[in-house]
Order: sequence, then structure tokens, then C-alpha cells
Amino acid sequence: MLTSDQVDAIIAERYRISKVAGDEWDYIIQLCWDQMTELLSKNIEDTIYFLDNECSSEQFAWISDVFDFVAKKTMSKDFVRALYRLAEKYPEETKENRLNLFIEDAARIVGL
Repeated sequence: MLTSDQVDAIIAERYRISKVAGDEWDYIIQLCWDQMTELLSKNIEDTIYFLDNECSSEQFAWISDVFDFVAKKTMSKDFVRALYRLAEKYPEETKENRLNLFIEDAARIVGL
């Protein structure tokens, strides 16, 4: 089962590296993206449950970096629908971070 602790551990490392690297691209940032993609793609039903029931607005913003990677890896329309539900749940976070653009990229990939 996917847990907030697993997501938060990758986010914490990504945050730490962004402070060190000045949010410039770095090999470690790519590794964090790869880890998050793998975690969210491993069991898409668990991921959708997490998104619908446990994902915070902050987590939603941080994982947006990999929406398209997860969509491409899983080709799950249900995953993208869960992202749209989160956008409705967290409208301020969505607007502030322009998360709708990331969701739309994922939607295009899966054909929504």
C-alpha cells in the first residue's frame, strides 16, 4: 500500500536537493523524479486510493513533476481522472502552481 511517508521521503530529498542546487536541474533531482514515478506507477489502484484519500495539497504540488511520466508508464485514464478530482479539491494550489497544465499533459498522453 502506498503511504504518505513514502511520498514524503522522496519529496524531502527533492526539496533538499533543490535548496543545494538552487532548483537547477541536477542528476539527483532526476533520480527523485524516477523514484516518484516508480512509486506511483507500481500499483495504480493504490496510487488512485492515495490521491483520493490521503494526498495533501503540498504533496499534490510536489508530485506534479511526474504526472506525465506516470501517465505514460501506466496509460491509466483513472489516474488522470484522480488528478482532476484533486485539482477540484485543491483549487488554490492548482491555480498557484498551474497544476492544470501538468494534468492536461497527462490527459493527452492517455487520450482523455
